[in-house]
Amino acid sequence: MRIAVVTSYFPTNVQPYRGHSAYQLLRQMPDGADIRVFCPLTRYPRWLLPRNFPYARVNLKHQFEDLDAEYFEYPALPVVSRSFNPSICERYLHARVRAFEPDLILNYFVYPEGCAAVSLGERLGIPVVLGVIGSDVNRIPDRVTEWHTRRALRRAAGVIAVSDQTRRRAVALGGSAEKAKTIVNGCDLDIFRPLNQRVARQQISVSGDAELVVFVGWISPTKGVLELADAIAHLNQKRRNLMLALIGEGALAAEIKARDRKSVV
Repeated sequence: MRIAVVTSYFPTNVQPYRGHSAYQLLRQMPDGADIRVFCPLTRYPRWLLPRNFPYARVNLKHQFEDLDAEYFEYPALPVVSRSFNPSICERYLHARVRAFEPDLILNYFVYPEGCAAVSLGERLGIPVVLGVIGSDVNRIPDRVTEWHTRRALRRAAGVIAVSDQTRRRAVALGGSAEKAKTIVNGCDLDIFRPLNQRVARQQISVSGDAELVVFVGWISPTKGVLELADAIAHLNQKRRNLMLALIGEGALAAEIKARDRKSVV
């Protein structure tokens, strides 16, 4: 089977851990599957950059030893092009995907790439499966994005979700309940395995008697990290040994540590 994966939820040279779950999943696909990743990235003019997420140009020639990936950019303007981003993305995808001649188009993150993939699949007569990962259905920022998301979910040949809650949300937005499935992310036990807790705490200078809350992910307001830090600070007034460990990328980490140096590592 030839599978075209259309997603911007994928590692780049600037953000090597971006979309790492998708990357690891695709690496584990059966040997018989011929997979090519098409990673569309928005290109904003220098004089008008987005403010609600970190933006940087990436190396479009970035490659992996074990997975075939093609990075390319398409033009966008903050807010202004929101209604047209899926159609613009589709235009830049069309020739690339058609030349690959896939049997299936697989997507991760619905707007705008998933919306573009569904329209392209209809034009080429190829089924499209949308992969919803969380914020693409749980934190839709505006009505335009919601309209496109609902439309894509209704027209997709199938939907896969990382949790039952995310699947239910996708169905509530218009996805077919019969065609929506939950496939939770796996865990590589060669990497993630129990270690000696005392030694691990020593490595990050945390005392053995501390109550430790650990956050792993993108350290940003959309993940509720500020609320978590505020809750830890409030509880810390009575539970002096309570600490928060932040593991991940994001400029917000430095701000949170500066606010509460004693209880955040």
